Amino acid sequence: MDEKSVRSHYGIQFKFYWPTARSTIFYTRKFSWKYGYYVAISKHFNTIDWHSALNNRLTQDSYTSFLGTFGAAADLFVKRRLPRPTQVKPPWWNQQISSLMRRKWRLFIRKRIKRDDDQLARNRAA
Repeated sequence: MDEKSVRSHYGIQFKFYWPTARSTIFYTRKFSWKYGYYVAISKHFNTIDWHSALNNRLTQDSYTSFLGTFGAAADLFVKRRLPRPTQVKPPWWNQQISSLMRRKWRLFIRKRIKRDDDQLARNRAA
């Protein structure tokens, strides 16, 4: 070895890749929280041994465990939200009615603008 390589140092870099399973997302919008039976949820949570349920070294595992417990309680004691209807227009609504409604609104806006312009012209003339 030459003297130059002995006196210098080389950096070593390590990258650790840890495969983690994605936790299931707790979707809160499917519940109607306004109609929850929160007294029963509180009693249900009091019966759970939280120390053993959340006794994980990894925070992510504890969080996933808590979400599972909370989701199970929500399924039991909170009403589900009714899905919104995809068709908001009545069954008799069709393309002709839509075009007539658009025409009505355009004419109404035109008439209103003309009325405002006439009123402004009268106010300036007076």
